[in-house]
Amino acid sequence: MIGEQAMDTARQVTASDERKTPGFGPGGRCICQKCGYSEAHQPGVPCNTRRCPRCGISLKRQESEIKQT
Repeated sequence: MIGEQAMDTARQVTASDERKTPGFGPGGRCICQKCGYSEAHQPGVPCNTRRCPRCGISLKRQESEIKQT
């Protein structure tokens, strides 16, 4: 039965990995679409979890001109 548990765990990990989408990488800026405020993107912290200190709306990641693959 241990083999079946290992297979179930492997399926769960694979399914969760497939849902992840690639990001823009470690650099870049988080910007406010309303007022133009920007700050450096912090690795591991999605921009949409940050709020603009001026407007209070969620920031959006600014795409870099060169995307790494």
